[in-house]
Amino acid sequence: MEKLTKEQIKEIADWVNYGMKCFLNPKTFEYVVFQDEDNLDLSDNEEDPYLEDRRKMKVWKEAEEIVGMTSRESFQLMEDFADTIPDKEPLKSQLFLALERKSPFRNFKDTIEGSDYRQAWFDFRADAWLKHTSDQVDAIIHRDDAGWNRKVYDEE
Repeated sequence: MEKLTKEQIKEIADWVNYGMKCFLNPKTFEYVVFQDEDNLDLSDNEEDPYLEDRRKMKVWKEAEEIVGMTSRESFQLMEDFADTIPDKEPLKSQLFLALERKSPFRNFKDTIEGSDYRQAWFDFRADAWLKHTSDQVDAIIHRDDAGWNRKVYDEE
């Protein structure tokens, strides 16, 4: 990556994973973050607080959306975290059981919430969000004229 700092990528990751829309201009490395218009609840006399960013994004010749993790990716992240817990810890089996039941996201959250691994989970998740976002930004920035990321796909 060339023009975005780790702090900027972290900011983008945080916004996207909290449900905001983020678009990156791959030529100027500018980005805008705003709430989806469908989810924006404004009174009749209230102006859209993201209107300037929406307008800016529309005049860019190129803009690519940076998206959060899918449900499947988020589920995999929880499984990956559970795998990091030592086998001797009862929490490990509790987390896997939570993921097997109905409402796995809620069950996982409830199980981890009161545990000694709560902060470790938050750190693990934040690192994964940062990597997920960083990989997207890298792919957007290094896309060639054919529209795909040769840097990533030629390495295989």
